[in-house]
Amino acid sequence: MAGRRISDSTKLLVLSLLVGLGSGLAVVVLEKGIDLIQSLILPVVNKGGFSWGALLFPSVGMLVSMLLVKYVVRDNIGHGVTKVLLAVSRQESRIRPHNMWSSIATSAFTIGFGGSVGAEAPLVYAGAAIGSNIGQAFKLPYRGVTILVGCGAAGAIAGIFKAPLAGVLFTMEILLFNISMSSMLPLLLSTVSATVVAYMFNGNVYAFHGTITPFALQDVPFYVLLGLAGGIGSLYFVRMTLALEDKFGSIGNVWRRWGVCAMGLGLLIFLFPSLYG
Repeated sequence: MAGRRISDSTKLLVLSLLVGLGSGLAVVVLEKGIDLIQSLILPVVNKGGFSWGALLFPSVGMLVSMLLVKYVVRDNIGHGVTKVLLAVSRQESRIRPHNMWSSIATSAFTIGFGGSVGAEAPLVYAGAAIGSNIGQAFKLPYRGVTILVGCGAAGAIAGIFKAPLAGVLFTMEILLFNISMSSMLPLLLSTVSATVVAYMFNGNVYAFHGTITPFALQDVPFYVLLGLAGGIGSLYFVRMTLALEDKFGSIGNVWRRWGVCAMGLGLLIFLFPSLYG
């Protein structure tokens, strides 16, 4: 019995639990990092009236992130979900080790200094990277590594929103849409463990608060209008984001690119102060 080899399914379950714990810790580290930086920055920004700090600090965060990527990471850390999909489809679910921390570090500086971006996509990428590298370290086949990539992404979503089923559904709909029912248990283990870690360190703090009112038939036209508005807004957002990325990406000098982006962000925050942070 002592020399009995552990089965692949049991190994996958154990590793999915480990990936969930790692994804949950990634969520905690990023949130605590943002809180720490903001605790130092916000007293300067929120001193009453117009504040140059609200215009300048976001550019400092962008600069720190740029220097980190350029001189420490020395690689394009890219986007969360898009990069995960690319890794699954073209790179045999292999994600570079630095992505386990580089997305977290750059996001902490960017958001902490007031950059108006979200933490979800970087955490999804970091969680997927954790799953990919753990799977590679234990020499799992492509299918096993891919499932752990999904477990990492699902754990990140679950840790952010403290919603295990949301993480599972996200992975099934976006990343692993052809997943089998036998792979559900690893996903559930990772999301539950990530949620537990988030509860342990962040307490009962939720991303969204509110009440759900009963369904009313007379409200259906408003639901339809909301759906149309959301679809049009999503289309605009995606196309404009990709177009602007291509435009800024064509600026070869990184310092000039940073300067243009810093001035653009500062102008937007000046016009719409609520964009800060």
